[in-house]
Amino acid sequence: MSKMEKSRNHLEKALQLKGETRALALDIKRKTERKLSEIHADVKLTEVGKSEARLEAQELAAVEASRRALNLQQGVRANLAMAKKAAQEVVNRKVKKPSADQVERFQRELNRVKTSLMLEREGKKALDSLTGS
Repeated sequence: MSKMEKSRNHLEKALQLKGETRALALDIKRKTERKLSEIHADVKLTEVGKSEARLEAQELAAVEASRRALNLQQGVRANLAMAKKAAQEVVNRKVKKPSADQVERFQRELNRVKTSLMLEREGKKALDSLTGS
């Protein structure tokens, strides 16, 4: 796998994790609502007991939400850091020098283009030949 593919994969993973935030919140909300409805339906608890149980369930949900959000955020940051590192390796690598044969071919083609531009009488045609229109 190339460095660019690694960078792209890490970036996609970070975006995927970031997109899971809504699903995470919905999951915690459903669990909390289920727990609160169980507490409300419990006939063994008094009103004070139900109130305390509801408060405890909400606190546990808040702790779980915070913990899972932190894990999600750390995953996003880690993937973004790895994507940045892989991309920087691609950007900062040394460019391979062209072979003498490639340089000669380029010079030949450049000279051909220069000559055709100098011999062209109309500027619009010269511009069209450069742009390929």
